[in-house]
Amino acid sequence: MRAAESEWVVLLNSDTILTRGWLEGLLEVAAEDPSVAFVGPVSNAATFQSVPELYGADGKFAVNALPPGWTPERMAALVAAESDRDFPETPLLNGFCTLMRRSAVLELGGFNTEAFPAGYGEENDLCTRAHKSGYKLKIADHVYVYHSKSASFGGERRNELAKAGSRALKALHPDVDYNALTAAF
Repeated sequence: MRAAESEWVVLLNSDTILTRGWLEGLLEVAAEDPSVAFVGPVSNAATFQSVPELYGADGKFAVNALPPGWTPERMAALVAAESDRDFPETPLLNGFCTLMRRSAVLELGGFNTEAFPAGYGEENDLCTRAHKSGYKLKIADHVYVYHSKSASFGGERRNELAKAGSRALKALHPDVDYNALTAAF
């Protein structure tokens, strides 16, 4: 990101499937307001950015399977057609796919690789710092990107990293109640 020369950069997990117009849709939201620093899409598995369900039967964030015979492209078309294009503002974005204003990332010092050496929590830290600095974070509720979820590390390793990330977030931002933020979503 530091070496990029573009105004915008994208943080993108390797376990995603991009759909037609995804980048244009994220940039559309960013163009609305110069105080927008980060934009994320909706997905099948992106915590509070998940559609159609946020929570599974177990009470945990859902990993929504595509309906039988559906492709990510077909789901993206449905999301685009049904979206109110509200582009809701949020204090956090799931880091699986995030458009970031490069100048904001640099101003904020980028990712804290000391506190989050293997990931899981680093995007929440950066989002928190952006939000505290007055930047806006928005959800492109008309853009859908498929996310395989936990394909990078697997379930058990992911859970370990998530717990370590939560501890680091609490230490770095004791003034932020992440459980309350999550409940509000």
